[in-house]
Amino acid sequence: MLHQYSALKRAEKGLVRRYIACMSGLSRAQVTRLIAGYTGSGHVEAAPYRRRKFPTRYRSADVELLA
Repeated sequence: MLHQYSALKRAEKGLVRRYIACMSGLSRAQVTRLIAGYTGSGHVEAAPYRRRKFPTRYRSADVELLA
């Protein structure tokens, strides 16, 4: 990391976190998660958004039958 985050003092780490959150539009918790992932693996990768869907109750043939 360009700022050598692990060598910074607590107040400086907070400043870097706020800057990253402001510039990226991510929440404080998301920035914390990404920083922790970076310190563990050495690269940053955000998880893709996965939407949970309810199973469809009626098939298209059922809808046509009702209409």
